[in-house]
Amino acid sequence: MDHRTLSAEERWLRNTLKLTSLGLASLERTIARQRSRIRWLGEGDANTKLFHLVANGRKLRNFIPALQLEDSVITDQNGKEEAFYNAYK
Repeated sequence: MDHRTLSAEERWLRNTLKLTSLGLASLERTIARQRSRIRWLGEGDANTKLFHLVANGRKLRNFIPALQLEDSVITDQNGKEEAFYNAYK
């Protein structure tokens, strides 16, 4: 491995190549995300069972079944709403 100091031209070239590489990586991620969205639109519309499984899975993941507040456990919706409201007001 070479451990010499780079010249100004070499530093410029390295920085230019690094920026180009980062830009291409970002573009690849964007293309993959778009491809995924297009695929989801095609398969999600055609396969309503898949759509509902994904939607319900997200709902279950975001659901908070209970809150422990000091020595008590709150499980009813109104109690959880009140606990959150009081915690963040």
